[in-house]
Amino acid sequence: MKLKYEREKHGHILANWGVIRQLICEKHGIEQKDLDVLLYFYGTNQGYFKHVDFLQYRKAFPHFRNRFKSYMAKGLFTHYRKCAPKQPAIFTLSSKGNNIIARMYMQLFGEIPIRSATEKTSMYGKALPLHEAVVKSGLVQKINEGSRQRHLSLGSE
Repeated sequence: MKLKYEREKHGHILANWGVIRQLICEKHGIEQKDLDVLLYFYGTNQGYFKHVDFLQYRKAFPHFRNRFKSYMAKGLFTHYRKCAPKQPAIFTLSSKGNNIIARMYMQLFGEIPIRSATEKTSMYGKALPLHEAVVKSGLVQKINEGSRQRHLSLGSE
């Protein structure tokens, strides 16, 4: 019965997952595997982890070649606590990494609409061809309208 409630409340959020995932990756210049890493560490241990946790994740997926330093350089991870005697360093998602995940969830649950403007902005400073194609196809409008309808129906209850 709970599944029915969730479907009424949020629709079938996984129906929009593929579109939103691709738009988030394009907007932030990351790949699917980077988003997977962010989601994994966002959802474990209140977002705190050690370097060995990253190595364990990396070992679980042999095709995964990204290095920990590359995530630090991209600004997706940051130190929570630096290494100290007999204490390993603890890392967390940076504000950039947290914002990527938070905005993705907000769009997925329909709390904020997907941007329907396709012109370049100073915030992005680059063309987003996938975003433009999704807007032109009418899919963004359909997703935003479905989210708006769910919020209106939930607000009237």
